[in-house]
Amino acid sequence: MPTTEETILAWMRRVREIPDGPGRLRAIRDGLRDKEANPLKLAIFGRFFFPHVIRGKVPDCHLDLIREMTKRTDSAIIFPRGHAKSTWEKIDCIHDIVYGLEPVILYVGNTVTDAQFHFEAIKSELEGNLALREVYGDMFPPGWQDSPKWTNKHFETTSGVNVVARGAGKGRGVNIKNQRPTKIVIDDAEDDEMVRSPERRMKLRQWLNNVIIPSVDRERGYVKMIGTVLNDDCE
Repeated sequence: MPTTEETILAWMRRVREIPDGPGRLRAIRDGLRDKEANPLKLAIFGRFFFPHVIRGKVPDCHLDLIREMTKRTDSAIIFPRGHAKSTWEKIDCIHDIVYGLEPVILYVGNTVTDAQFHFEAIKSELEGNLALREVYGDMFPPGWQDSPKWTNKHFETTSGVNVVARGAGKGRGVNIKNQRPTKIVIDDAEDDEMVRSPERRMKLRQWLNNVIIPSVDRERGYVKMIGTVLNDDCE
């Protein structure tokens, strides 16, 4: 039975053997669509389109991370610092965008600046990754450089996906065009200083429970909280 790495390399080799043209582009789009049914497709998506970020073999711990990310259910994902959890979260978000899987995605970082940095990395790939644009087309709106729909706090793609940023404890719930978030990602929302204060821990807890989590779409929405355990009583 082939290993995960052999499966990934075999898929990439088969695709590269297809002559350039609509058939090749369609094979890539169709082959990488259903990540929920087969999480390995997200690993291949990462290796194929982001070789400058995903270099070499995808380790088993990342495959475990990917499997949990691709489940459309509420869950908390605990990973040590420096283990690329935010990197794979960006790739997962880009996959949602190019396939139009989530109408509204809410991303919560530790601060607004952290969230904006995350957004700039996603937008940079959508704007400048030529392989991604060749297969999926341009995701940014006309006049995107000055468009109010393409900022580092909120952007709307041509696939109809709205992505909104929040800093932890800041802002109200999200509703875009009468659509609540179908996916909420809470990524490293806590830091060392915050978790040392019982008051700040409680403030974050109340904000998440009273503002953010209730804003999720009630029929098809889910929440993924990704982070590192910094305190026995952290979220």
